[in-house]
Amino acid sequence: MSTLMPERVTPQQEERIRELRAENWFLDNPHNEVNEAVDDLFLLLDEARAELETERMRNVACGVAALGNTEKTRAERIRKDNPYYSASYADVCAAVDREMALRQERDRLAEQVRVLKEAVQVSCITSRLCRFSGPCRFCRALAACERIERGEG
Repeated sequence: MSTLMPERVTPQQEERIRELRAENWFLDNPHNEVNEAVDDLFLLLDEARAELETERMRNVACGVAALGNTEKTRAERIRKDNPYYSASYADVCAAVDREMALRQERDRLAEQVRVLKEAVQVSCITSRLCRFSGPCRFCRALAACERIERGEG
């Protein structure tokens, strides 16, 4: 790479250089150092832009995966051979999978609490123990179910 290449080029400068290069403005000697520097600069710019666009899309893929916490979106995830797949994307997908599993477990446990609560209410009504001696074991179990439903225990 040439030592003449500047560290920073503004978009306006880049546009002007591309125009001059297209007009063969530097063509006095097609192999001169300025032509090589300009060509190197454009090559680096184009490569950096392509890489930046890929990284932007990988970032977008992570955001989409983070919001995709349903079975349908799980099935639509990008595969490892996709250029926008990354280790970060895999980490986000794994976290979403854990969230979905926890939600399923929560729903399963909530259903168990609901069934238990119904059974306890029926048992309390049929035993009629609490009428004579204060809250019976069924009433205490019912209170525990209600605390669980409220997220208190």
